[in-house]
Amino acid sequence: RARLMIDMAERARQLGLGDHLGDTFWLNTLIGVNFGFDWIVPVSKLFLNATLQVSTARPVLTKPSLHIQVTYGTSMFVDPINASAFSNINEPTEVNWGLSSTEGPIAFQAQPVVAFPMQWRVPSADAKAETAGFRIPSPKEVTFNVESVGANNSYQLVELTPAPFANGVEDFRDKQKFSLPTTIGIGHLAAATSSVGSKPVNPSMFSQILFNATGGDQNKFEDFLSTTFSDGNTLPPHPYREYFDGTRSMGVSNMAACTKLSDDETCPYPHTRFVDGGFSDDMATAQTIADLQQRYVGQPLRVILTDQGKLTKNETLDQEALHDLAVSFFDGKGPAPGEFAVDPIRGFTRPSPATFSLPVAKLEDLDFKNSSLPDVTRPGFSCRTECTKSLPRKLFWTKLSTQTVYNPSFGVQAGTPVELLIFFVEADENLVFSRFLTSGHKCAACLAGELSMSPDIKEQVEEFLQR
Repeated sequence: RARLMIDMAERARQLGLGDHLGDTFWLNTLIGVNFGFDWIVPVSKLFLNATLQVSTARPVLTKPSLHIQVTYGTSMFVDPINASAFSNINEPTEVNWGLSSTEGPIAFQAQPVVAFPMQWRVPSADAKAETAGFRIPSPKEVTFNVESVGANNSYQLVELTPAPFANGVEDFRDKQKFSLPTTIGIGHLAAATSSVGSKPVNPSMFSQILFNATGGDQNKFEDFLSTTFSDGNTLPPHPYREYFDGTRSMGVSNMAACTKLSDDETCPYPHTRFVDGGFSDDMATAQTIADLQQRYVGQPLRVILTDQGKLTKNETLDQEALHDLAVSFFDGKGPAPGEFAVDPIRGFTRPSPATFSLPVAKLEDLDFKNSSLPDVTRPGFSCRTECTKSLPRKLFWTKLSTQTVYNPSFGVQAGTPVELLIFFVEADENLVFSRFLTSGHKCAACLAGELSMSPDIKEQVEEFLQR
């Protein structure tokens, strides 16, 4: 499996298919070598009690609710018995598809919709009889039945065709329903919301990513799919295509958490898998706002948004750095809020999570103030030396008065006045996992310490809450 990931990473580099594809392959290789291609294993190590079950409202939450964004993968490989073992990687796989309320496959403009938003919500203590659980956007106009799936063994790679499936088949061998878990361990939930390495698990998602990475170049796309791979031992030479058309499994299915909470490595039909919450909504904002609108009908909202990422070489905020924040705003251009379209960064089809109107041309045009975060020292460990490339780390913030826009895919209603306080901190996205085996947990503690000691954060939040 590791050799396959490395081989694909090198081929993607040769064809110029973008650094993010190579990063995905290398991340899978890193987790595979150290943790057996099981995303839950390293994530669970971040918690003192990863098996602690979350099922009811926590007393500490008096007014707010806790919203944890996940993404439901509508087209995922399902491991046959023991197929997650590399020795059985030649076994055929099935493909699950999320179905609409009429039990048809979900597609938009002849492209399968591979990512649907969902949240695990822990209600506040004032929510009366409500308990924690998975929530899909409601009310919404997208007629998606999250607990109904179909399996089709004749799945074919989606290319430039007028039909949702390359062979035009929309019939399923089997249709079944299942129930989402009502309780979930903290480790499993954390893995579900953060499984950024899960792209290869979803054949349709990965096909879309690859095609869009080529800039729509069908010949280059075909070059990648036609590349031959062999491990030089048990696997005879075969093209990459077989990993995208359901013939073979890459053996990395557990890089995505299963909707069935089990200790074994299989994710049996009709269950599918959760992929990274950022794949449906980078900021977990749209569905959260929709929930607040239902709880506080007709009332204005105050919201604090926080984000982190890398800065440009001149250490300023630009469009790339603010991408995750920018998708929460609608500037009147591009996909309408809730419309299914190709995400320009990740390259697969998803509903736009735009939630707020943007009063300026670009988000970076807002008046961002900035300061340096204070230094934090730990016994025997230098935060600045071990964890940051820029000394000192920068903090940016701005305030904005706006209103919500109508987003039918996430259940957001238009016209609610919203006061926003936005923070952006300079931090590498892989702060924890980039040094997981050495000092990752210490680096996370360093960042938390720097943020907690920032006088600007304290001042801005206190002033914002008093408005």
